[in-house]
Amino acid sequence: ILPVEKILKEEIENEKTKGRIIDCWKLLKPSSSNEFAFNTISDYIEAYRNGVTTPTDVAHKIIDAIVDSESRSPKMRIIIEYHTSNILSQAEDSTKRWKNNIPLSVFDGIPVAVKDEMYLAGYPCRSGMPLQEFSVVKSLQDEGWMVSKLREGGAIFIGMANMHQLGIGTTGINPSVYHGTCRNPYNVNHSASGSSSGPAAAVAAGLCPIALGADGGGSIRIPAGTNGIVGLKATFSRISGTGFRKVCSTVAHPGFVCSTVRDSAIAYGFLAGPDCQDPIGLVQPLPNLLNFEIKDLYDIKIGVDWTYFNHCNPEIATHCKQAVDYLVNRCNAKLVEISIPELYEAVRAHCISILTEMATNCKEIYNKYHDKLNTDSEINLQIGGSFTAIEYFEAQKQRTRCMNILQRLFSSVDCIVNPTFGDFMPKLNEDMLKHGYTNLVHLSNVTRFASLGNLTGHPSVSIPIGYSINHLPIGLMVQASWWREDLVYRVSHALEGYCKIRKPEVYYDVLAVHPSHHTK
Repeated sequence: ILPVEKILKEEIENEKTKGRIIDCWKLLKPSSSNEFAFNTISDYIEAYRNGVTTPTDVAHKIIDAIVDSESRSPKMRIIIEYHTSNILSQAEDSTKRWKNNIPLSVFDGIPVAVKDEMYLAGYPCRSGMPLQEFSVVKSLQDEGWMVSKLREGGAIFIGMANMHQLGIGTTGINPSVYHGTCRNPYNVNHSASGSSSGPAAAVAAGLCPIALGADGGGSIRIPAGTNGIVGLKATFSRISGTGFRKVCSTVAHPGFVCSTVRDSAIAYGFLAGPDCQDPIGLVQPLPNLLNFEIKDLYDIKIGVDWTYFNHCNPEIATHCKQAVDYLVNRCNAKLVEISIPELYEAVRAHCISILTEMATNCKEIYNKYHDKLNTDSEINLQIGGSFTAIEYFEAQKQRTRCMNILQRLFSSVDCIVNPTFGDFMPKLNEDMLKHGYTNLVHLSNVTRFASLGNLTGHPSVSIPIGYSINHLPIGLMVQASWWREDLVYRVSHALEGYCKIRKPEVYYDVLAVHPSHHTK
């Protein structure tokens, strides 16, 4: 049970509660720098308002960009299925609304990619599997909260984005005939990581400023970190979990990756909150973004467990340490050294929980199609099926212990920061592309920092803070107590000024008015 009673009591007693409701329109702020920056939601809205371009023009450029991404060598494999006529139909409807100055919401005309485990009308939901048997989602009523809300707001869905098979890995290397390995736009010799590989690569490559995904063990935050963008894993049940194939129900968090912290905050304001179709999240405090614009963190205590923090690739540790220095020396945050106990036990508890739940929920798939599974997927499902009921029960007891530990820590600090991932994705080779990647020691290092948040359900955001010598992005993860997304967004927004964003090797400027809109 997530801590909620105290916050709800304060809201009831607070006369200013109504002022905490998020107005997404007021968060808009177009880019002003002449240096490279990702196109943001604000940039799209400004371009539509001023008549610089239209959603229809943007849709044509996105379609051209997807075609180009598949004609490259190697293929990017970002969007695995798209329907040109459907994209243009959505865009034309949005263009008419903007022409008449009656946009449905801040997302009207905004392109959105959807991970291949979510229900999107007109598309099959394969979850990274090489199967024709998965039927096409026929009805809008089958779509879940996030897709439905965005559709009601006029968003343009540009297609299904790639993912790691079944979401049971973090490399994004998927030999499935319908998928292939999604490449990192910053360095195409590496995968985009996963499991939300396609959503992260779609945003990094400029195809859209937001893409929907899910995070059961870092599957939003790690790809966000490796692709140089922003990824939110909100508090468990803060965002409704309806409308996607949830195979690890106690650790899975629906969410999104975005171009910038501001875009992520806008998406959070639009999508967070109770959904009557998802009873788990019905009782929750009001989402808010209080003090989002205040970048002076004089009143914020940042907790760092340096032993834990430095347990990663030295290049990652160095960049992340410099980002912490920026928070302290430039943003005036107070640094508090902490110690997070039982981290090893937490990793084991998460591993047992997620793999057991996946093995149970994918039992029919495994029995019928195990010969079509990637090697790493089959191994992980076999491991998950080997745990006993007693081991699963003990893992849940450890979950409760970890939540109690974090509750004590968050009583003395506002946020905890550490690297988003512990090591880089390996350079791709033919063997990986054909069979997947199963180096469990290396992959454990990659996911080292992500699993605690899935086990306990507290919120965290990954934000880009630097680049490796191989031009691979590096992310820092900001975490806060349950329901305190306002804190992770405030700290992340302040930190965003630290890192100069580099242009990816493969990038499509779909708002450009000139003919050449992509990087070859």
